Amino acid sequence: MRICPSCGQNPAWKGHIYCLECRFKDIERHRKRYRENINVMRAKSKESFKKLRQKRIEAGICTICGKRKSVEGMRYCDQCRKKINARRRTLADLKREIPVFLYGDGQHCSICGKSVLKGSKLCPEHY
Repeated sequence: MRICPSCGQNPAWKGHIYCLECRFKDIERHRKRYRENINVMRAKSKESFKKLRQKRIEAGICTICGKRKSVEGMRYCDQCRKKINARRRTLADLKREIPVFLYGDGQHCSICGKSVLKGSKLCPEHY
């Protein structure tokens, strides 16, 4: 069993170098430092992300995951692009007045979801 190098008294926590007490103290110290310098920390984080993204673009790999080769003419791989598109679709569905699956049910326009003209599947705008 290893001893915590910080306090030199307590046994190290499972799979870690420091004891549980020292780990919590360290976490609290980092949180306090972050809160005091939040604008500087955010600027550093933003700058490092820009550098990482630029390196990935130059290397020709996906700028999101950094694992797979990006698609020709794009900055994302196929898998990340599918996830982004799915997320955008769900957000767009949430913004609509009625859900997409009700479009074209005879009461709502099959294009935009507004009320339809009598005997049609379209609203006056799309008719």
